[in-house]
Amino acid sequence: MSGAGIFITQIGASVPTAADYQFVFNSDWPSLQTAFEKTVVVPAGGAVVTVLHRLGFFPLTFVFLTQNNQFVGRADIGNTDVACFIGKQGLYLTNNNVSSSYTANIKCYNLDLQKPHDYTLPKFPAVNQPYDPTVGIKVAKYGKDIHSTDLRDFILHSRAQSPALLSVVTERSAVTSPLGGGLERISYTNPAGYIPWIGGYIGNNGTIYESLVYNAAGFSVQSPGLTINPPATTLDFNPATGGATLIILRDPLILPNPVSVNFNSNPLIGDFETPVTGNFAYNPVGNLEGWSFLGLAGVATNGSAFNNPNAYSGTQVCFLQEGGKITLSYNFPFTGDYTLGFVMAWRLGQINPIAIKIDGSTITTYTVPGAGWNPSQTPSFHVAAGAHTISFEGTVTSSDVTTFVDYITISGVASG
Repeated sequence: MSGAGIFITQIGASVPTAADYQFVFNSDWPSLQTAFEKTVVVPAGGAVVTVLHRLGFFPLTFVFLTQNNQFVGRADIGNTDVACFIGKQGLYLTNNNVSSSYTANIKCYNLDLQKPHDYTLPKFPAVNQPYDPTVGIKVAKYGKDIHSTDLRDFILHSRAQSPALLSVVTERSAVTSPLGGGLERISYTNPAGYIPWIGGYIGNNGTIYESLVYNAAGFSVQSPGLTINPPATTLDFNPATGGATLIILRDPLILPNPVSVNFNSNPLIGDFETPVTGNFAYNPVGNLEGWSFLGLAGVATNGSAFNNPNAYSGTQVCFLQEGGKITLSYNFPFTGDYTLGFVMAWRLGQINPIAIKIDGSTITTYTVPGAGWNPSQTPSFHVAAGAHTISFEGTVTSSDVTTFVDYITISGVASG
């Protein structure tokens, strides 16, 4: 560890004596930097699509493939249609599917596949306790909650650091392969206790392509090809057609803890800034967020005659008087467990509990507990992917009472 930098350890560990696996963040860790990125369409039929990166070296490259906005694998990995060949000045993609095209999302990193390098880390990075969200560096984007579980809400988050490099092994360290046939082999000894994230690349007459599919027992994707097995990883190649490279990243292939896919709405689904009223209005038409106002429901601006507090966000709020109701048809992006966040305030001490419903079924009823804006959220609810109706509805219909609503958000975790 160098004397200068940013170092954050797990609770109980000392920065000067901590081993690598005890650090939450260490600015000495070498990380990958994006050198080039682009999105292109790879048409059906086998034609070569050339994408010039002009970096002057063979960059570590990942090509993520989508169809109809759905991820369908990486080129050469998990997708047998699209192949990517890496050159010093460009990438060359082909699609062997005769009827379907792909969208290729390309990321090239500032790492030369032909230059060997080793980074010494004192211990393997296996953390034997759950991640503690209170430890680390977090810089939230403007308007985002510092306690958000969605990593996209942050400018910097030590949980979302780039993969750090352990080693780059090239054909310069090759030995004769036991497979014979003129093949050679390069290898890497895996750190004790875990298998790192490893990529194998093989030369092919002036270009390089990726060679890796992994399973727990080790798997040779080609013959010759890459095999990952404790305690070592090997890559066999034909030196007559080109070289070979192993890229070893600090992150383990098998994570010690599951990782959730989180979703937060962006923008808010309920800020009620449209339509602009100038005072207050019942059942306004033209809400750009898609809300419909029914019965004694509407919007009021700051300082309106409706005696509403200034908006929690922006300059307008929603009001629900007596049994007034608002509804929104919302397209949930995945099947999973969601929560709705919101803030509510009373009008002059009036109590009108608000029923919050999904597709007509009440998931909670919220009563404003005191003066001012009161942030809260619903219990978790499970829905399938697709359109569902969200509604907020007053429950007191026998007297003139009003609750104000603002800043409605949605977040969720994908599940079966």
